[in-house]
Amino acid sequence: MRRMYDFKCSEEHITEGYVAYETTTISCSCGKVANRIISPVRVSLDGTDPIYVAAYDKWAKRHEDKQKQEAKQNA
Repeated sequence: MRRMYDFKCSEEHITEGYVAYETTTISCSCGKVANRIISPVRVSLDGTDPIYVAAYDKWAKRHEDKQKQEAKQNA
């Protein structure tokens, strides 16, 4: 089974490769050997996750309430 992995050479170039699980090295575009690395997880909070939306709504409500209180104190 082939999967997408990131590889890094000694020149710090990061290259992606669609390779078999057993593959641990590939040739970098600079010609050096690139070793497979553990890639950071890419996460996108786009607002469709119910937990994220609820957390944002809670923060927005608290922020709005705080602004109202400060406006009353300054009036």
